[in-house]
Amino acid sequence: MIMRKRLSARLVFMMTLPFLIASVLPTPPAWGQENPQQSASSVFAGGTGTETDPYLVATAEQLNQVRNHLAAHFQQTADIGLGTTPWNTGRGWSPIGTPTGGNPFTGRFDGGGYVISGLTINRPTTDY
Repeated sequence: MIMRKRLSARLVFMMTLPFLIASVLPTPPAWGQENPQQSASSVFAGGTGTETDPYLVATAEQLNQVRNHLAAHFQQTADIGLGTTPWNTGRGWSPIGTPTGGNPFTGRFDGGGYVISGLTINRPTTDY
Protein backbone atom coordinates (compact mmCIF):
# COMPACT_ATOMS: atom_id res chain seq x y z
CA MET A 1 0.00 0.00 0.00
CA ILE A 2 2.80 2.45 0.88
CA MET A 3 4.62 1.54 -2.36
CA ARG A 4 1.47 2.23 -4.40
CA LYS A 5 1.01 5.68 -2.74
CA ARG A 6 4.65 6.60 -3.44
CA LEU A 7 4.25 5.53 -7.05
CA SER A 8 1.03 7.53 -7.39
CA ALA A 9 2.63 10.60 -5.82
CA ARG A 10 5.65 10.32 -8.16
CA LEU A 11 3.40 9.88 -11.18
CA VAL A 12 1.32 12.93 -10.27
CA PHE A 13 4.48 14.95 -9.69
CA MET A 14 6.00 13.88 -13.02
CA MET A 15 2.79 14.73 -14.86
CA THR A 16 2.44 18.18 -13.31
CA LEU A 17 6.11 19.18 -13.45
CA PRO A 18 6.01 20.44 -17.07
CA PHE A 19 3.01 22.63 -16.26
CA LEU A 20 4.72 24.03 -13.17
CA ILE A 21 7.83 24.87 -15.15
CA ALA A 22 5.82 26.43 -17.98
CA SER A 23 3.91 28.61 -15.54
CA VAL A 24 7.07 30.34 -14.31
CA LEU A 25 8.75 30.82 -17.70
CA PRO A 26 8.10 34.03 -19.63
CA THR A 27 5.86 33.82 -22.69
CA PRO A 28 7.99 33.96 -25.82
CA PRO A 29 7.41 36.91 -28.16
CA ALA A 30 5.69 36.54 -31.51
CA TRP A 31 8.04 35.94 -34.42
CA GLY A 32 9.83 39.13 -35.36
CA GLN A 33 8.97 40.95 -32.14
CA GLU A 34 11.35 41.86 -29.36
CA ASN A 35 10.91 40.23 -25.99
CA PRO A 36 10.47 43.17 -23.59
CA GLN A 37 11.78 41.02 -20.73
CA GLN A 38 15.01 40.35 -22.60
CA SER A 39 17.65 43.07 -22.79
CA ALA A 40 19.36 43.83 -26.09
CA SER A 41 22.69 42.76 -24.62
CA SER A 42 21.33 39.25 -24.11
CA VAL A 43 19.84 39.11 -27.63
CA PHE A 44 23.12 39.79 -29.45
CA ALA A 45 26.51 38.09 -29.19
CA GLY A 46 27.92 41.16 -27.41
CA GLY A 47 28.23 44.92 -27.60
CA THR A 48 26.04 47.77 -26.46
CA GLY A 49 24.86 49.10 -29.83
CA THR A 50 27.00 52.24 -29.83
CA GLU A 51 29.35 53.36 -32.59
CA THR A 52 32.40 52.34 -30.53
CA ASP A 53 30.82 49.13 -29.17
CA PRO A 54 28.36 47.80 -31.78
CA TYR A 55 26.03 44.89 -31.16
CA LEU A 56 27.64 41.69 -32.45
CA VAL A 57 25.54 39.68 -34.90
CA ALA A 58 26.49 36.06 -35.58
CA THR A 59 23.19 34.21 -36.23
CA ALA A 60 19.97 34.59 -38.23
CA GLU A 61 18.06 35.08 -34.96
CA GLN A 62 20.36 37.95 -33.97
CA LEU A 63 20.06 39.48 -37.45
CA ASN A 64 16.28 39.31 -37.06
CA GLN A 65 16.58 41.34 -33.84
CA VAL A 66 18.19 44.23 -35.72
CA ARG A 67 14.64 45.32 -36.66
CA ASN A 68 13.98 46.09 -32.99
CA HIS A 69 16.97 48.43 -32.67
CA LEU A 70 16.78 50.55 -35.83
CA ALA A 71 19.09 53.34 -34.62
CA ALA A 72 21.84 51.13 -33.18
CA HIS A 73 25.23 50.08 -34.57
CA PHE A 74 25.95 46.45 -35.55
CA GLN A 75 28.96 44.33 -36.49
CA GLN A 76 28.45 40.98 -38.24
CA THR A 77 30.88 38.40 -36.84
CA ALA A 78 30.09 35.27 -38.89
CA ASP A 79 28.51 34.12 -42.15
CA ILE A 80 24.72 33.95 -41.72
CA GLY A 81 22.52 31.57 -43.71
CA LEU A 82 18.88 32.47 -44.26
CA GLY A 83 18.12 29.53 -46.57
CA THR A 84 16.27 27.60 -43.87
CA THR A 85 12.87 27.69 -42.17
CA PRO A 86 11.42 30.11 -41.10
CA TRP A 87 13.53 32.60 -43.04
CA ASN A 88 12.89 31.17 -46.52
CA THR A 89 9.21 30.12 -46.34
CA GLY A 90 6.09 31.99 -47.40
CA ARG A 91 6.93 35.64 -47.88
CA GLY A 92 10.49 35.01 -46.68
CA TRP A 93 12.57 37.54 -44.80
CA SER A 94 10.78 40.63 -43.60
CA PRO A 95 12.90 43.63 -44.61
CA ILE A 96 14.38 45.58 -41.71
CA GLY A 97 12.95 49.07 -41.35
CA THR A 98 10.27 50.65 -43.49
CA PRO A 99 11.49 53.88 -45.11
CA THR A 100 8.12 54.44 -46.82
CA GLY A 101 6.29 53.78 -43.53
CA GLY A 102 8.28 56.27 -41.50
CA ASN A 103 10.34 53.68 -39.62
CA PRO A 104 13.68 53.49 -41.48
CA PHE A 105 16.88 51.81 -40.37
CA THR A 106 19.07 54.73 -39.30
CA GLY A 107 21.81 52.77 -37.57
CA ARG A 108 24.94 51.25 -39.08
CA PHE A 109 25.50 47.63 -40.08
CA ASP A 110 29.09 46.56 -40.81
CA GLY A 111 29.18 43.17 -42.51
CA GLY A 112 32.87 42.80 -41.66
CA GLY A 113 33.50 40.83 -44.85
CA TYR A 114 31.06 38.09 -43.84
CA VAL A 115 28.21 36.85 -46.04
CA ILE A 116 24.43 36.71 -45.59
CA SER A 117 23.29 33.91 -47.91
CA GLY A 118 19.98 32.35 -48.91
CA LEU A 119 18.00 35.58 -48.52
CA THR A 120 14.43 35.19 -49.80
CA ILE A 121 12.02 38.13 -49.98
CA ASN A 122 8.76 37.29 -51.73
CA ARG A 123 6.71 40.49 -51.43
CA PRO A 124 5.92 41.58 -54.99
CA THR A 125 3.25 44.10 -54.00
CA THR A 126 5.27 45.85 -51.28
CA ASP A 127 7.68 48.74 -51.88
CA TYR A 128 10.61 49.31 -49.54
